[in-house]
Amino acid sequence: MPRRWICAIAVAACTPAAPLSLTPAEASAIVDEIGRGASTIDICTEAGRATFRAAVGLHSASREREGVVWPNFADSLGSDREMDGAELAVMGAIIAGYVGAEDLAGEAREGAQMIDLSVGLDDQRRVFRDGMQSACAEVMQLQQLMAREQVAAERAEQRAQRLEDRGDTERAYDVRQRYYLRAQQARSEMQSLMDTIEAKIAAARV
Repeated sequence: MPRRWICAIAVAACTPAAPLSLTPAEASAIVDEIGRGASTIDICTEAGRATFRAAVGLHSASREREGVVWPNFADSLGSDREMDGAELAVMGAIIAGYVGAEDLAGEAREGAQMIDLSVGLDDQRRVFRDGMQSACAEVMQLQQLMAREQVAAERAEQRAQRLEDRGDTERAYDVRQRYYLRAQQARSEMQSLMDTIEAKIAAARV
């Protein structure tokens, strides 16, 4: 499982649920912010967690009515398809146990059930379900960093591909190289947050 997915399970380490009234447009805006790592929702509060879950469920249902599977886990797990930042956030919520497959619509629900049944994620479930109790602030930081990095990766690759299509392979290489250096720094920041989360979990057990 790619490390970026493992980091993404931090997304929901603080997220149980309560029904919340949102319009489809409001839900879409919230999901967009989550996917860009720009969300102002505080998932360390009950209200923030309720908003997260309500927005995800409504957006999934709205996309299904448009004929689109979202989040599309079934086409991503075990393939080269990259999840977007919001999909990674929802995957984290499911692994941590605060968004359920039943909250999603249609085929998205089936993909979520695949995650629920994945024995390979047991260690991540344990770490981040404990993390919600003692390191929720760091979990939220990790979520936002992960989402921003996913968006940056997609934009860099799109720009490099456009340059290659114009025959400018040298500039395309430069774009990818600059992103690689940025990604190295982001991974270091993610690891630092992971270390802090695990240290706080350990301290809470003493």
